[in-house]
Amino acid sequence: MPIVAYANTSTTNQFLAGTPYVKGYGAHQVLAWLFTGQVFDARRKVPVISVFVLAGVLLAIACWQRAPVVRALLAMFVASLLLTFGPTTWGALADIVPAHADLYFRRFQMGAQLAGIYLAGAGAAWAADTAYRLVRTFTASRRWQRVLLGCVAVGAGGWVWPAFSEIAHYDRSDAEVSAVQRQEDATEGRMLAPLVSYIKAHGQGRVYAGLSSNWGSTFRVGYVPVFKYLLSQGVDEMTYVVPSLSLMLDAEADFDEDNPADYPLFAVRYLILPAGMPAPVPAQEVMARGNYVLWQVPSVGYVSLVQVTGSITDDRADIASTFLVFLDEIGPHQDWAVHWPGLPAPAEPAGSLAPGPSPPAPGVVDSVQPDLVAGSLRTTVTLDRPGTLLLSVAYDPDWHASVDGRPVQTEMLAPALLGIDLGPGRHVVVFRYKGFVWYPELWALGALGLVGLAVAGHKRR
Repeated sequence: MPIVAYANTSTTNQFLAGTPYVKGYGAHQVLAWLFTGQVFDARRKVPVISVFVLAGVLLAIACWQRAPVVRALLAMFVASLLLTFGPTTWGALADIVPAHADLYFRRFQMGAQLAGIYLAGAGAAWAADTAYRLVRTFTASRRWQRVLLGCVAVGAGGWVWPAFSEIAHYDRSDAEVSAVQRQEDATEGRMLAPLVSYIKAHGQGRVYAGLSSNWGSTFRVGYVPVFKYLLSQGVDEMTYVVPSLSLMLDAEADFDEDNPADYPLFAVRYLILPAGMPAPVPAQEVMARGNYVLWQVPSVGYVSLVQVTGSITDDRADIASTFLVFLDEIGPHQDWAVHWPGLPAPAEPAGSLAPGPSPPAPGVVDSVQPDLVAGSLRTTVTLDRPGTLLLSVAYDPDWHASVDGRPVQTEMLAPALLGIDLGPGRHVVVFRYKGFVWYPELWALGALGLVGLAVAGHKRR
């Protein structure tokens, strides 16, 4: 429901939109994986689980009327598998799926695998019960029953052994990797700890430690890139590009570390770089520990004052390509307003993408008090002429702002950030985020639906 409600202000990930990651792998590929055992026994020579899944499917078909639970598992398995095909197979027919533009259809494979695992359990239980009944039918001698059941157990153990062996091998390898990583955490991680402590103590901005597409992928703590390692330390950072619905997702992939104008847009105040690597923009070295060097970019924080010098029209379909133009053209203390479908039109009329010469900042930021946990920020600014306050967070309609105690309308600024217009003078601005609030009602609606189904089923019986 939240995905449907916020569809207008969420990205479709333009880089992946036309790939199987979003559109699904298609019926031919998925069924090829299924019938060659790769869905449940990937890289395993013996299709252990796949055979039990097949047994569970046959059981569900044979006992369709008598086994409603297994029947439901088969329905879930088939439905998830069909959804896994995605638009690659179904084309425009996939549009009937709610929020289809925001779904990664390949992930429905998880539903098929989950249902398949339960079907495999049902199939294994049926096979064991059938073997027991056959043995008892074959001979009345308890001694021979034990012998035959023992042979069946040995045969079954031999059949499932490849799966257990592979899991054991994986566990051993994982334990070895984990041991190395714990050692690196105790050595390299200890060197990085003072830098993290400094950032947490001083705050006021995000951290940049490289991208997965550049040197960041090889700048590591043990096996873990620093930009991922910082997540476990609770550090506010950017450029950890993962599939998400944030409108800033594609823009983060285009962040140019050599362009000083990009830093205030993304609120990048700190850099953690490998020893020996110079700061790509003017910055002050704060401290160095081992291979990790902390730099601070002056006068950069979560908020900045900019002059809106133009505007662009954008939407979910082409936002990534627009980012490329914007980030290449924008200058310091400058931004563009965004005409976005369904949002109030900005005051700035639409014009050329060319930003023109960079104007001076319309004022100064006196103080900033962010509360990242509560999702709020309070700032005091002084402007000597009309300007726009830019908050470097992804635009979302649930951000609310007040100026000097009075609610004001927020607007989208390029690439997809939050802004408000301000007049000359000193102002106290408060931003607060209130996310999707209808979860209790959804839970209640779901509970009523379940009760209704239970009552209807009871009356039917």
